Amino acid sequence: MIEPAVKLADMPPVDKNDCWIWAMGHFPKGYGRLWVGKKAFYAHRVSFEIHKRPLLPGEIVCHRCDNPPCINPEHLVAGSHSDNFRDMLRKGRGNKATGDRHWVRKHPQLVGRGPKGFIALDRS
Repeated sequence: MIEPAVKLADMPPVDKNDCWIWAMGHFPKGYGRLWVGKKAFYAHRVSFEIHKRPLLPGEIVCHRCDNPPCINPEHLVAGSHSDNFRDMLRKGRGNKATGDRHWVRKHPQLVGRGPKGFIALDRS
């Protein structure tokens, strides 16, 4: 567990959904990045461990608010990757590229038929 002496922020900005928005650095997908020495941590994980409890092996921190920079401990819950995936599907955030939205329909020139089904054709 990361020591509670690590300061997340004096008063993080709060948005209309009561999310505490991490205003410092971010990882590429928008999750807050907190540096402790030369090691980077996810800010929402640090917030969870400071305000709630240490994470168990295999646990991740899921956002109930679906807002990656949020560090509000009330919006964070421990779970597994499977829990997070089911939550994504339940909320309709999965990739639903079917029919005319599927890449095969958009780029039929890149697809050929082979003995194992669809294979990508050479683009040159």
